[in-house]
Amino acid sequence: MLLYWQDIIAVPLTLLIVHLVRRMRGITEPVPMSHLVGTVIAFAVIFEIALPLFSSRLTPDVWDLWCYILGGIIVWLYSRAKKVTSAKTR
Repeated sequence: MLLYWQDIIAVPLTLLIVHLVRRMRGITEPVPMSHLVGTVIAFAVIFEIALPLFSSRLTPDVWDLWCYILGGIIVWLYSRAKKVTSAKTR
């Protein structure tokens, strides 16, 4: 499982960058669920379907797909916990 850590953090890091860009543009709402799901699907399609078709050095891996989903779940849980915490402080 140690070899898959890059795949697990790929979605959270990508959405962190999206979140930071949104804040720089003055958008204070959290990243919507559609962005989260879209990012997981995009990573799966690009890295596990499209790129292996164009290069024989790349192989599709089902475990990578599960790691992208796990990364998405981590982001979702974090954003949900952050909403609960901010609601309690009001």
